[in-house]
Amino acid sequence: MTGQFITIPKNGFSIFIGSRDFLTGILANIGERFRSGSLLYIHNTAELPYQESLSTVHHRIEFRQERNIIDIIAMLETNPSRFVIIEYSPDWFIHNDEYIGPFGFVCRERSRRRQEVLFIAKYVDSCISELETMADKVVYVQDILTSSERCIPLMGKKTGQQPLFC
Repeated sequence: MTGQFITIPKNGFSIFIGSRDFLTGILANIGERFRSGSLLYIHNTAELPYQESLSTVHHRIEFRQERNIIDIIAMLETNPSRFVIIEYSPDWFIHNDEYIGPFGFVCRERSRRRQEVLFIAKYVDSCISELETMADKVVYVQDILTSSERCIPLMGKKTGQQPLFC
């Protein structure tokens, strides 16, 4: 379903929020869409949960582990990659919430220069809510996990907010 129904717009700043399965499906189709050129994948953790879904374009991807939002903004302003994937980390904005606006602005400017930005996250928090107004497309896919009798909430780390998912 994700391959045909939900698409990444051309030359846009897109925010996709959902489960690991949903995001894996979206990323698996990137090889078909971008058959040439370099891609940049920005993340915060040592593990890359979506690396396998990018196997068809792995040789063209530059993986960058970044912990500082200022460095990420500078990278987005100067990196020539045609397509950038940003795996969201709330740690980037915990003590730097004043950079949410500039980050969104730089993502939007990249899209105007025909350099697409795909921002992926497993949950919604106040940072993502603020970025939504700057994005060309925002997609939420709600998944419900159930145990035998009750719903299991998926909590966003370090935000303290109720997540979008049940």
